[in-house]
Amino acid sequence: MLAQEGSDLLLVARSANKLDALKEELETTCGVEVQTFPIDLAQEDAALDVYDYVLGRDLRFSEATAEELSGTGVTVTALCPGPTATGFESAADMGSSSAMFHQAASAAKVARDGYEAMRKGKAVCLQGAFTKAMALGSRLVPRAVARKLALRMNR
Repeated sequence: MLAQEGSDLLLVARSANKLDALKEELETTCGVEVQTFPIDLAQEDAALDVYDYVLGRDLRFSEATAEELSGTGVTVTALCPGPTATGFESAADMGSSSAMFHQAASAAKVARDGYEAMRKGKAVCLQGAFTKAMALGSRLVPRAVARKLALRMNR
C-alpha cells in the first residue's frame, strides 16, 4: 500500500531471499527505494533482543518523533503487530504449543491496520486484542517479569 503511493520502505523478515524478491518487485512495479534487513527471529536470543529493542527504544523513539513532528504534515506510526500468521511459528519449531499464535492475524490484516493508523496520524498502532493486553500487562509488571513471560509464551 505504501509503495503504491510512492513511499520508500525498510522491510524486516527472516528470509533474505523473500525480502530480496519483494524488494525487486516493489522497486520495479512502484518505482520506490526498498531497503531490507534480514534477521532470524526464530532464534531465541534474537527474538528477545528484538522484543526489548522494539518495545523499549523504537517505541519511545517513534512516540517522541511523532510528537516533535506534530503539525508539520509528517507523521510517524510505530506498528506493533503481535502474533502474525507468517510461518514464523513453523520456522521456530513452535508447533501448536505457543499461546500467542492461536489467534494470529493475517499479514494483510496487520498491514491494513497499520496503514489505517498511519493515515489517521496515530503514533502507535497496537494490532489486535492480544497485543493490546500484552502492552497493558507489560506496564503493570517489572520489565524483567515481562521478558520472562514473553519468553515463556514464545516456547
